Amino acid sequence: MNLVTPGWFETYGMTLRAGRIIDQRDTSGAQTVVVANEAFARRFLPGREAVGAIVLDAHPRPGLPATPLTIIGVVDNAVDQSLRADAFPTLYQPLSQFRFPFPIIEVSLSVRAGSGSPALLARSVSTALTSVDRNLAFGFHPLAEQVNAARQQERLVAWLSGFFGALALLLAGIGLHGVTSYTVERRRIEIGIRMALGAQRQDVVTLAVRQTIVMTICGVAAGLAAAALLTRYLHTLLFGITPLDPVTFVAAPAVLFAVALVACCLPAYRASSIDPTDALRCE
Repeated sequence: MNLVTPGWFETYGMTLRAGRIIDQRDTSGAQTVVVANEAFARRFLPGREAVGAIVLDAHPRPGLPATPLTIIGVVDNAVDQSLRADAFPTLYQPLSQFRFPFPIIEVSLSVRAGSGSPALLARSVSTALTSVDRNLAFGFHPLAEQVNAARQQERLVAWLSGFFGALALLLAGIGLHGVTSYTVERRRIEIGIRMALGAQRQDVVTLAVRQTIVMTICGVAAGLAAAALLTRYLHTLLFGITPLDPVTFVAAPAVLFAVALVACCLPAYRASSIDPTDALRCE
């Protein structure tokens, strides 16, 4: 349950899906109402029209019956707990209609700047607050800083994953180049005989590239199969993508194929430069 005042949804730019949002009409003497998010409607009102449904006050005063609350609108889900967690079923109740069974210790005041940086409003907001009560203690926290702080762990994991992914890609390219070079070198005499019998340089390059592509296909197929099995156990470490993200499963093999083609260029060029006479002389 979140206690809000008129203008709160506009301040945070939340999208109204059905009904209306809390406004100046929702005073202490008016009908008690709430606004639900989509997660609440899906969980508690599946297959029903959420607007107009009745829910009970979650915090009634001791000894008094729970107050029925009418849902007047449905808004989209908002991230307010964790970037990794799914949206919680949430109700938004007008602050003026809430019956406080406990003292208020902390209140969050949200201010949106019409233009310029919100930090420029700090002085005017501070003056307005101290004019009400000079003993108030408060601080300013830009929403952008809060979002960045919440993403710090995800950003660190992303940087580390990207670094080790790039390192693994580099090692794969070096290993692929070494294997290709060794394979071509072992077939040096065979290539020389082929060229002595009339094979063209293009044929030799195609032979080396074909072998590299076949090895890469086998490796990529094994890697994709292992990734499909293991990513389901790593879903808690993923943010913003699904365990079987199609873009990732297409982009990674594409990059590996590009590295494989680059890695086999030098061995293929060397193979095409073999002098048939030298190869036969070695034989």
